[in-house]
Amino acid sequence: MTSDWSSNGNGSQPLSEEWVFTLTNGLVTRIERVDAATKARYELSADEYAAIAATYYTAYCAGIRDYAAAIASGNTNVAQAYYQGMAQYLGALGQA
Repeated sequence: MTSDWSSNGNGSQPLSEEWVFTLTNGLVTRIERVDAATKARYELSADEYAAIAATYYTAYCAGIRDYAAAIASGNTNVAQAYYQGMAQYLGALGQA
């Protein structure tokens, strides 16, 4: 993703930054931050990777919770939608 490198108002940090995502077989294998001044790339730290993963893990768990609740209540349409979505996702990755 690329963005504007303008100041945040106090002159210290930009409002946004540029990141480079490397994909292998449709999966993100590396994320780098681009330095605004030098345009050099720096891979995210283990803590930064963990913070990103935690965000997606939380959303994933919420989806599983909602799916389980729908199945328990007898709403099989949710199950069908889940499996259809997963099939489309895997198909897009070329794994279905």
